Amino acid sequence: MVRVATRGNGEEGEEITVQARTIKSLPLSAAFSKHGIYKVELRGEAVISKSRFKEVNKQRADDGLPLLANSRNSASGGLRTKDPSETARRQLDAFIFQMGYAVDKNGKDVLPSIKSHHDAIELLGTLGFKVSKGDKRFCKGIEEVIDQINHWTTIRDDFRLRSMAWS
Repeated sequence: MVRVATRGNGEEGEEITVQARTIKSLPLSAAFSKHGIYKVELRGEAVISKSRFKEVNKQRADDGLPLLANSRNSASGGLRTKDPSETARRQLDAFIFQMGYAVDKNGKDVLPSIKSHHDAIELLGTLGFKVSKGDKRFCKGIEEVIDQINHWTTIRDDFRLRSMAWS
């Protein structure tokens, strides 16, 4: 891991490498070179389980601190804090969902050699990144993509981190 940054406003984000290194589910190194990849950009999301979010808020209440508004803001706030020990206390998970950029040792784009997004996710899972295992689907056209989006819309509030597993 060389650098981790937030997406910010879409043009400029914040560097959060030190904070991201505290996330136990995020590998600090991966054998991309065995797959001909020498520089890669991964995209993902830091998340906090609902049960952990409740524990964090209980501790904050006990300490007389203001409660965190919701789990999404708790995860992003945990990464944006200047104190990496606070990030570690939140016990975040990192969920990787896309390989945005990948080049070989000569700087040639290798993404076209990866047949599909599904194959890229499979590769990331084999390299030790946390990816969706049981809740992914290979779609064969836009209608199946739309069906999958609609499915996720109905179940997202009940989604549990346990359904994300090492591939």
